[in-house]
Amino acid sequence: MVADTEHDADMLYAVGVFVPDPFIFLRTRGRNYVVMSDLEFDRVRRQAPHCRVLSLSRYQARVRRAGVRQPSLADAGVELWRGRRMRRGVLPRSFPYGLAADLQQRRIRLAARSGNFFTERECKSAAEVKKISAALMMAEVGLAEGIQALKASKVNKASKVNLV
Repeated sequence: MVADTEHDADMLYAVGVFVPDPFIFLRTRGRNYVVMSDLEFDRVRRQAPHCRVLSLSRYQARVRRAGVRQPSLADAGVELWRGRRMRRGVLPRSFPYGLAADLQQRRIRLAARSGNFFTERECKSAAEVKKISAALMMAEVGLAEGIQALKASKVNKASKVNLV
């Protein structure tokens, strides 16, 4: 996958860390890899211990040595895939079309998966249910406080609401 975690729920699920810029995620042979910018590298390494965090600049340097002046994310992705001896992969339907075309042009076979990319997201774990319940409880408390504030308020003659 290539996405940021603020706009892609599958990427957030895979990595579990908020990252505002797109990055590469790859799962192969039961291991998770992320290719991360130097800016986010150390933080993601600390916060996502289930992922092996790789340096985007390192992959770009390899591609530069191979003769590409300005390596793209696709170039770094191809370098990652080839380093893992991969020639094909499955992508979410939300994968960027231009990037997929670049990968296919480099002879990497791709297929898109319909529906949720991670089917395990469909059933919540006990820990996820507990967090959702806690969030709902906090929302209910906040709403109750807001209702109480409105009930305690009075409208003056100038039609302004004064909260007590």
